Amino acid sequence: MADNGLDKFVTGMLFGAVVGAAIGLLVAPKPGSETRQLVRERAGEYLEVARERAGEYAGPVRERAGEYVGTARERVQNLRRRNSQETSEEAATAQVLEDE
Repeated sequence: MADNGLDKFVTGMLFGAVVGAAIGLLVAPKPGSETRQLVRERAGEYLEVARERAGEYAGPVRERAGEYVGTARERVQNLRRRNSQETSEEAATAQVLEDE
């Protein structure tokens, strides 16, 4: 997922190939049963390519998601620490005021 423009280009190419193949099969002078069989075979091929492509992107996506989760956890911990410190300071101030 290095470049969003490249992802869109590859997706467009795959989509164009699927549409072109489907149109070619539908326009080809073959009996319906042969055409349907070809569509099934090609669909299986494209499904396999899509699965491979998803497998290629799964690792980087998991890695980036892990980074975001780690960053979010750090921020939450920092906020909790800060809130705890502020609460302690406020309690100390309240105690001083009560003692006066």
